[in-house]
Amino acid sequence: MNARLTTAVRAAFVAMLVVQAAPLLAQSQSWDQKFAGANRFKVLSDFNNEAVLDRETGLVWEKTPETALGGWAFIDDECFSRFTGGRQGWRPPTLEEVLSLMDPLQNFTGKLPVGHPFEIGDSRATSLQFWTMTSAIVLPATNDYAYVANFEPGGSFFADPKISVTHRFWCVRSGHGYDGNNAK
Repeated sequence: MNARLTTAVRAAFVAMLVVQAAPLLAQSQSWDQKFAGANRFKVLSDFNNEAVLDRETGLVWEKTPETALGGWAFIDDECFSRFTGGRQGWRPPTLEEVLSLMDPLQNFTGKLPVGHPFEIGDSRATSLQFWTMTSAIVLPATNDYAYVANFEPGGSFFADPKISVTHRFWCVRSGHGYDGNNAK
């Protein structure tokens, strides 16, 4: 094959991939849609029923997050080393991603929406507070705090010192989610 024909074939192939992938990409990034009840979540059998697709955001979450507590400094390692559902590629979530799971109307029963399939535990037995990768700037302006999502009844989110406290890790699969301010 000559160089022009090879280049034309490659360009046609790339164009075909883009056309084929565009609907899938749009489907996985559906932050403009709202799903009610059990229709929002799908337990993924291809992940041994250990992961859940959130159809509203396109994110894939661990169905049952780790119950052990750890410091923020280990959040990368904890998620990167996960083999949930026989898959790697897990990462720490951002605050916005974790908050997308919260339903403010579920104030007294935890914060997850009605019909969710998650098994995060009971606040009487384990902490329902999860680290996020999102740094919090607390005055005086330092990079010593990170946001914690609180799924306990009445909870929301708060900033906590990265060094001195421990919370749980709840990992997610999707594109890159860092806030760009994750030093220390």
